[in-house]
Amino acid sequence: MSRHAGNPTDIQPVMAWEKALLFEQLPEHWRNIYEMLWQTGIRISEALAVKRSDLENGGVWIVRTKRKDHRRDFMPLTPEYYAKLDAIAQTQKLAHIFPYTAAGAWAALRLAAKKAGIRSTIHPHCFRHGMGYRAMDATGGNLAMVKEMLGHLSIRSTERYINPPLYKVQEAIRDLNKE
Repeated sequence: MSRHAGNPTDIQPVMAWEKALLFEQLPEHWRNIYEMLWQTGIRISEALAVKRSDLENGGVWIVRTKRKDHRRDFMPLTPEYYAKLDAIAQTQKLAHIFPYTAAGAWAALRLAAKKAGIRSTIHPHCFRHGMGYRAMDATGGNLAMVKEMLGHLSIRSTERYINPPLYKVQEAIRDLNKE
């Protein structure tokens, strides 16, 4: 954990087993938004800003809200998830795919974590850390590629998102101490 504004902040990445447990507890409309975070590594605010018109050719256009230039990036999605989002977009009259608030997303995730019996400190940004960790593995440790995937301006920003989960560090320590 790191500290943010004097409070401990969970920076552990969401791992696949945690995602599976969370998704068992989340109602479908919340699973849809958290699948977006899982597949793209975007921020909750960026996901909430996705409009029907942002869906295109098997992916979604994301506006990087934290960047000063508000760069738009195309993020490919799995065909199954894209089809689901497209179906939502076709039946929904609202411009935004996810007509929710960030506070609602946080509350839904915390409740699902409690029901699933996993860490109570989890929050939506942990999915972004999970993407960083998974991206490092998928790219063979190519930090420049992960930087682009996460939409960072600086490698230094990206370095905060590639920390291994605590249980992996503990496994490595155990392996080092085997006789």
